[in-house]
Amino acid sequence: MLKRTIAFVLIFCAVMPYLNTAIAQPTWTLDPFGKEKKSEQFEERKLGSEKTADKKFTGTRHFLQNNITHYNYYFNANNKVNNVVERAKMSNKDDYSRLLAFYPYTLDATATQKTDLDSVIYSCTAGILLHDLRNDWIDNMYLLIGKSYFYKKDFY
Repeated sequence: MLKRTIAFVLIFCAVMPYLNTAIAQPTWTLDPFGKEKKSEQFEERKLGSEKTADKKFTGTRHFLQNNITHYNYYFNANNKVNNVVERAKMSNKDDYSRLLAFYPYTLDATATQKTDLDSVIYSCTAGILLHDLRNDWIDNMYLLIGKSYFYKKDFY
């Protein structure tokens, strides 16, 4: 059993780099604001959000798109936002000589964690762009993007 497992791991490690380069677009980067264009080699390929009108939204597709979007993008991004808020709550100290705030954290404390909030924006934007726009988690990812901009104090 151990020999088969080791053989499988070695074969998997040897084949994986070739599979990744066969399906990836190595020269194109995801720009959430749409300023960059795809390289000419991949200009004809469409993103999942661009294929929305072309494909039927069957029950199987609905199930797969919902699960992949929820557990690969929304779940992880939501956990990061919750961690940012938890760290802001931990850094907050109540001053009982003044009126207590309604929320146990301040936006100044959340705004210091810009890298985590930027990664939330990036992953939600990737989930929106790569998956079908008719699934049930797209609106939640837009709300997460809004939350992370709010916690970054990026109001404009």
